[in-house]
Amino acid sequence: MQSAAVYELGDRTLIHPWRRTTVSLGLASEPFSCLPLAADLHALGDAWLNALSPSGKTVPHPPRAKGLSTPRLKAAGTKPEKWRFN
Repeated sequence: MQSAAVYELGDRTLIHPWRRTTVSLGLASEPFSCLPLAADLHALGDAWLNALSPSGKTVPHPPRAKGLSTPRLKAAGTKPEKWRFN
């Protein structure tokens, strides 16, 4: 099954594919497309199709979680996520 995510980030839109790992964990993956919020429908459609194309493929499960969000956050132009475990 193919799936992609779309985030509205104030003045821009981030679109990326979801891929499943070999243990069925969903991962945000490349290509990451960051478009202006006012992007035309053609540009949004192209980004959506580019995200859906690789999304149905299974990828190896990563050996660790640290740094998995870095490419997505860099593409979005946001600060790193901070995780706290109590």
